[in-house]
Amino acid sequence: MIYETLNTIAADANKYFARMLDVEEEKVVLSSILNADGSVAISGQNKIIFTLVNVVPNESLKNLPTDLKDRRIPVSTSHYKLSLLVSAYFNAGNYAESLQLLSMIMSYFSDKAVFNHTNTPDMDSAIVQIRANLTVMNQEQMTTLWRGVGSPLMPSVLYELEPILAKRY
Repeated sequence: MIYETLNTIAADANKYFARMLDVEEEKVVLSSILNADGSVAISGQNKIIFTLVNVVPNESLKNLPTDLKDRRIPVSTSHYKLSLLVSAYFNAGNYAESLQLLSMIMSYFSDKAVFNHTNTPDMDSAIVQIRANLTVMNQEQMTTLWRGVGSPLMPSVLYELEPILAKRY
């Protein structure tokens, strides 16, 4: 469900940008930043890149009741958290625009911290909801993350996504 979770949010964020900026071009791409050979993985520039940088078990949801917010929904006991790096990949002349779009994506996540089938109707039916939380990192942690990605530092933020899945019988 990793792809379904990230694809849902990327598609929804593109709809948000289309509404807010009155553009048809997709501003958000789900991609690594670099290819294995070190070349840039994105074709074109002036994009917000969603990159998965970590997957960890979500121990806090182990004992989640089967009724989620007073709705009887059987939920999976195998939960995980996804670390989503949101980067602004813009050419040098568009640095101010990169900060504007990064601010917009932060507003998007702030306004929609929980994705569900009511506010995100195109969400995969196997996903009950997705929670998005901003991860606060100091400069040293951010530098370490970008070294791991293998790319020069770009304007970015890190979100922790917590998908809750419907049980499959």
